[in-house]
Amino acid sequence: MQANQIAILLVIALLTIVGQMVQADPETSTSAKKLTTIPKKNRVTETCEPAQRPKVLQKDVYKNKPFAPGEEAVYEVHYGVVYVGEGKLSVGPAYEFPQGSGRFNQVFDAYGKTGDWFRPIYQAENRARSVNNPANFGANWFYIDQNEGRMFDDPRVAQKHLRFQASACTATETKKKPKRKDSVRKVFFFNQSLDAMSAGFKIRIVDFKVGKKVRMPVFTSRKNWWLELDPIKEETVNTGIGSLKAMKIKMQTYLGEELQQKGEAYVWVATEHPNRPIVKVAGKVVLGSIKMRLKRYTAGR
Repeated sequence: MQANQIAILLVIALLTIVGQMVQADPETSTSAKKLTTIPKKNRVTETCEPAQRPKVLQKDVYKNKPFAPGEEAVYEVHYGVVYVGEGKLSVGPAYEFPQGSGRFNQVFDAYGKTGDWFRPIYQAENRARSVNNPANFGANWFYIDQNEGRMFDDPRVAQKHLRFQASACTATETKKKPKRKDSVRKVFFFNQSLDAMSAGFKIRIVDFKVGKKVRMPVFTSRKNWWLELDPIKEETVNTGIGSLKAMKIKMQTYLGEELQQKGEAYVWVATEHPNRPIVKVAGKVVLGSIKMRLKRYTAGR
């Protein structure tokens, strides 16, 4: 099992699968002076018109959404048949970003940790946060904190911050590692793109119909790409909070029109539950399969 598979595996249910579909980070980035034209390999659309995010009042950030501050969803995580730990998704209170801008955002958090029984193989404790626009879930700021490694090896400790500027069609990525100089680079950002975590929450508000595909632009690994969601069928999923009727959705990712994916991936959304949680995620990676199932759920207020 690759280290980054375990790390992302435990950070976030949907990000686990979505993150594994995207190819490795490119070594080169686009000049800031040429950011109004998307490189062919990153193409989601031909051009990006710089634009401001819609303003939403603090009291309306979570209005008419199936989630609210205080929500927590805990997932049990399996790699193949091995139970490796738990991952938690939660919703935070509305947050003004940038400070003083009067622009209030949704806040989604993720936390994952391997169990003690898995330490002889690998251990990880990771966190992630998404700050995004409540009107369209567009990415504003994304953060991930990784602390992982094999027993007796030096742990891999790293932080990555992504600041998105819809008004300039740019994303600024800052990587921080102990005893190293910060790495900062600017890349093209299609200003309608979501981050991987906000995409996972936006899926919960879509009115899926079998056979009717939905596409969302997503930014990860310095790339703008399409997440295509194909509702296949409704079925009952057994979870830690009971048996729930859910829509099974096949996920595919694209860079331009080329499929960029390492295997099949599916997500199940409990469409008849009042909070429409993601109840199951399953996907194939190079060395096997990853599965997550909802174990505990607390609704927000």
